Amino acid sequence: MDIYIDESIHERANFIVLAAVCAGPDDIRLAREALLQCGFVPGRDEFKSSMKMSGNKQAQNLRERFREIIGRCKIAIGVCTVNERHQLMTLASQ
Repeated sequence: MDIYIDESIHERANFIVLAAVCAGPDDIRLAREALLQCGFVPGRDEFKSSMKMSGNKQAQNLRERFREIIGRCKIAIGVCTVNERHQLMTLASQ
């Protein structure tokens, strides 16, 4: 099982959202296949929630495929203050 962690830092509001996804080998294979089939390059391209969806059929398809995949994974979400930024990995491991 692999763990993927990403954060969203909101300096003006003084908080950070940290998300962790635990994905098994089948989930990772499905994600790679989804990227390829939707015209993206695994290891180079990534899905961003800020990606333009209107008129972008490839991004829309990838979003739907990722929704299906992520539904199979374990997910953890945490919120901390910006001044705890230096502790993100420690907080994530807890």
